[in-house]
Amino acid sequence: MAYLLSLGMTLTLLGVTGLIRHGGFAAALLLGLNAALAACSLNRRVALGGGCVALFTIGLWLFVGGAGILVECFRALSLHLSGLRTALPMVGLPFAAILCVLCAVAAWFVTQRSAGAYPALILLVMAVVLLWLGDRTDVLPCLLPAVIAAVTLLLRAGDEHTSTLRVLPLAVVVSGIAFAGMAAQGAVSEPLRQLAEDIRQRIYDTFFYTEPRDVFTLATEGYYPQGMNQLGGPAEPHDQPVMAVITPRKTYLRGVVKNVYTGRTWIESIGGRRYLWSASRFEELRSTVFDQRLPMQNAMADASLLTARRLQVRMLRDSASTLFVPQRLRQLQPEGSMIPYFNASSEVFATANLQAGDVWTVEAPLFSSADGGLEALVSAAETASDPNWSEVCDSYLQLHDDIDQRVYQLAAQATARAATPYAKAMALQQFLSGNYAYRLDVPPQPTNQDFVSTFLIETKEGYCTYFASAMTVMCRMVGLPARYVEGYVAYPDPEGLAVVTGQEGHAWTEVYFRGFGWVTFDATPISVDAWEAPPDAPSDGSDSTPEQTPAPTESPTSTPEPTTPPEDSPAPSPEPSDAPSEQPEPSALPDDPPSAPGQETPQASSGFPWRGLLIVLLLLLLLLRWVLVQPDVQSKRQKSEFRRWLVYTQATHEALRRLGCIRDAVETPAGFLRRAAGHAPGFAALHALAEAENLMFYGHAVPYETETAQARACFRAVYARLNAGQKLLFHLQRVFLPARVFDITRTDA
Repeated sequence: MAYLLSLGMTLTLLGVTGLIRHGGFAAALLLGLNAALAACSLNRRVALGGGCVALFTIGLWLFVGGAGILVECFRALSLHLSGLRTALPMVGLPFAAILCVLCAVAAWFVTQRSAGAYPALILLVMAVVLLWLGDRTDVLPCLLPAVIAAVTLLLRAGDEHTSTLRVLPLAVVVSGIAFAGMAAQGAVSEPLRQLAEDIRQRIYDTFFYTEPRDVFTLATEGYYPQGMNQLGGPAEPHDQPVMAVITPRKTYLRGVVKNVYTGRTWIESIGGRRYLWSASRFEELRSTVFDQRLPMQNAMADASLLTARRLQVRMLRDSASTLFVPQRLRQLQPEGSMIPYFNASSEVFATANLQAGDVWTVEAPLFSSADGGLEALVSAAETASDPNWSEVCDSYLQLHDDIDQRVYQLAAQATARAATPYAKAMALQQFLSGNYAYRLDVPPQPTNQDFVSTFLIETKEGYCTYFASAMTVMCRMVGLPARYVEGYVAYPDPEGLAVVTGQEGHAWTEVYFRGFGWVTFDATPISVDAWEAPPDAPSDGSDSTPEQTPAPTESPTSTPEPTTPPEDSPAPSPEPSDAPSEQPEPSALPDDPPSAPGQETPQASSGFPWRGLLIVLLLLLLLLRWVLVQPDVQSKRQKSEFRRWLVYTQATHEALRRLGCIRDAVETPAGFLRRAAGHAPGFAALHALAEAENLMFYGHAVPYETETAQARACFRAVYARLNAGQKLLFHLQRVFLPARVFDITRTDA
């Protein structure tokens, strides 16, 4: 039995990990290990000697290099679980050997007769769950030896004297029929199958999400005409609706965040690991990534801009897995079966691509550099300690070697009069928006030249990716940590609804200030012009959008001089309708926001079937309870012979009660049994049970196995007289109204 169980477990685990080619080696090694364990079980001296030899061998192996092999196997398994499938085969043979040892020892102990059948069943269920989670039905035949062992243990569990070889053939037949039925793929309940698939996907998405994902890019909206590896070129943004957003003000919805500038494009290098959004163990990292605890002090300024606002996003078309959210995300509540993750670069994404109808609600402050009063907040936070400052500088001050030195001069000239970091960022934003032209139809970008240098020195015209790249690079030149962001801008109508199309696809810059965190800066001229109010275009996006506003017809013909305003010049006025103290939030978020004309209103994706799962779990628990209260099962769980005898005696009294034999209040248990035996000739065995009760309850005698067998026989004789309804009531009473073991000494009336 130990060999069969360990063989099935080992082959299954090797199949799940893709190492089934080592199955022959595992079968031979398991045979030797089980033979050694069997030899050690002959007597105590042999067991002690074998244990000492095993410990010495293991210690010697660890000393000569086994410890390193263990570490390598553990690392390879960790990489395998993280999605890197090429690591584990490199240590396949030692991993298979270690697996054999563990499975052999575990199987040897759980197949002992004293252990019963349940430990082996637990191991079997664990293996089945692994197959189910991995969707490896092709590995299922490997589990057949373990199933045969578990069925054999169950069959012999009914009687301690049952021989294993006697029930083994029946176990082989039963297991073979079961596996043949599965191979034939007979009748399957589609709702149950779908429920199992949903549960498996939910578990996989929550704990084992390592698959490659589709990442949002502005290329889907026509902003990468020269390919993903080259910014620039004539852009043709689409006008199809992307999402409907309910928001109290203009909102920047971030998609991807990139930190490395290559001279041709932007890439992201710090967001490789994924973290479950709802996991409490990542709470500290989540608060750091999204500036949830910054600024740490704001007593010197009005902090109303930091008040979290509520907005809802509903997808109107299919998209990548990226969730579009504001930067300082406080709360995220996805609807349906969506499971959100985040990474260290502050991107938020789901485990599957978004579909039309997906909905999520967020809470976050919605300020940007266009808001008055923000500079005072940033200045008030400068004196606070910032434990993230050093790490942020390491990640977001990188510059490419091929940038023209004249760009450095422009950055220095533009910020010459700026006294604070925030003033430097504002000066760069005003310099770019005031001296460079917005235009979609631009010449192709030369692939052998630095993108930002070409834009700032030669062409002097472009669209959002040009201005965002230049702003980010120039901020880094003057010592401001900055990063490049792509996403969408939502311009709500007076009712707070924004239908975002592909033409609202946008790129901007986020700048980090010590003690305060990240702030959104948008240097694109059309965005600066739109500070005062949302565009007048209809909400359906059919007419001109911010990206379509006519660009300046003339562009500078020479390198522009900085046009930094005088020190006493006023800063750009904030959006009147965006002030948090004046703009009320929507009183309610409707379930179905209006869609664009001609678009069918998408329905929210169906939620996870928790109710069905709960019903299935309750049924399984009820079935388990039904099995555990059976007299034969209860008897095996008792530690003394008296308790085993008492289980059958109590069950006999309960069965007699179902037959209508009720004990009087003044009647002893033994007297009741004699009376019951006289009413039914087939109950003559109750006389012997009555005598045994007198000895046990009043004489304090200890029963032997013969008395327990006698009580078992009495119970089975009475139970056989019950009809179907009486048997059902008998079992239901034991499930829901179990009697205590000594209740039979009291009256049944």
